[in-house]
Amino acid sequence: LEKMDDATGNYTLVRNDDFYGEPAKIKTVNVRVIADSNNAIIALQNGEIDYMYIQGSMYDLLSSDENIAIQQQPSGYGNWIMLNPNIAPLDNKYLRQAIGYAINYEAQGNLAFGGYLAEDNSSVMYSGFSDPLPAGVEKYTYDPEKAKELVAQSGLPTPIDLGEFYGGSGGRAELIQQNLADVGIQVQPVSLENFAMLEAYQKGNYTIGMMGGIGG
Repeated sequence: LEKMDDATGNYTLVRNDDFYGEPAKIKTVNVRVIADSNNAIIALQNGEIDYMYIQGSMYDLLSSDENIAIQQQPSGYGNWIMLNPNIAPLDNKYLRQAIGYAINYEAQGNLAFGGYLAEDNSSVMYSGFSDPLPAGVEKYTYDPEKAKELVAQSGLPTPIDLGEFYGGSGGRAELIQQNLADVGIQVQPVSLENFAMLEAYQKGNYTIGMMGGIGG
């Protein structure tokens, strides 16, 4: 790591010629953090950046662009729901479990990845590798009736208002908002700049949110 801009998150990597094995073919990599995927795609199409990961939802958009080469590969793109159990009402375990059963994971996957989704990769929340799950850990499934039972078991008056819901794009947060509303839980999706959102998570200044990460 040669340098990093704390304000933007952009950073520069340089080849370490003292590292073992053959030297890397690329000497310098400048990494730009572009939070909005649509802006990142535009930067790629304009030649402002050379390479990026894209999700399945972007594949159909770019596959016909003759100026862009696309390589498909298996990858793990994890999305996870962040719940703050240290504040009310999420200090109620039945409410947290109700949220787990309220989400339509198949619809989330298709919305997030444009249908380019392995059939069995829904884990504790969604889009995480699922084999094998640790012993004693059960996979959450979309079961709104069970979610309603858990909401009732929580003893909290409905509708339960969790306030602002951080993160999510492309309609995913709004889909979760609707899923939760169907079982008596209210959230309001809010878009935050990435570093502000991370700071809120790290300091515990949030109720519920969503994050993601990619690997391949």
